[in-house]
Amino acid sequence: NKKNDPNGSDTAGAECYDRYFADTKKWVEDEIIDYIVPQVYWSNKVKAAPYDTVVSWWSNVVKNTKVKLYVGHAIYKVNDGGSDSDFAENGMAEIERQYEFNRKDPNVCGSVFFRAEYVEKWSDGLSEILRDYTEIPSESKTLLLFYDMNERLTDCIIRNPENGKISLSK
Repeated sequence: NKKNDPNGSDTAGAECYDRYFADTKKWVEDEIIDYIVPQVYWSNKVKAAPYDTVVSWWSNVVKNTKVKLYVGHAIYKVNDGGSDSDFAENGMAEIERQYEFNRKDPNVCGSVFFRAEYVEKWSDGLSEILRDYTEIPSESKTLLLFYDMNERLTDCIIRNPENGKISLSK
């Protein structure tokens, strides 16, 4: 946070450096990682760490480095935002707003939706948001990551079959 470090973000949330002893900004600057996925699980109504402020800060951190920035979205909060009223009131519209915000930023390479259970639950809404973007990963800046013990999905295509559920296939 800027109040504790002049190079920090204009936020008041938990700090990785002090709380978790992780200097993620330095990892990016020194390019010791290939990508970073900040879990920006808030809307702009969360004053301590507004979504747009956090993503813009990370965008500036990765700018002019080889480190790719993917942003984590809280699809699990849709229609149940807890203290984050944007998710509770606006549902998938907040995810769509965030996704479109990311697409306009040249330093954001994609989106990661947490977690797979909720990607499936909100597949109709997610399909609608992604309707014009089918290849993953692609120039559309869309990325869905699923972890499978036996197989890693890469260069996948998103499908919206008759049952309305989003699935990935090679």
